[in-house]
Amino acid sequence: ELSLHQVFFKNLSIIGNTMGSKGDLCRVLELFRAGRLRPVVDTVMPLDQLAEAHRRLEARDVFGKLVVEP
Repeated sequence: ELSLHQVFFKNLSIIGNTMGSKGDLCRVLELFRAGRLRPVVDTVMPLDQLAEAHRRLEARDVFGKLVVEP
């Protein structure tokens, strides 16, 4: 449930994407299960560099995923 008043008064944005049909999703899941899809990982950073990881994400200085590990 969503209050449109909160969206308006807090100047929030609602962003979404349908990303294709249900059939497309099933095909992607099949490829994933078969190990034929691999995520694009831009960088793996240690947890003590979390601030830098956030800076890079906010600057959109990442192509793919940015992974933070302990």
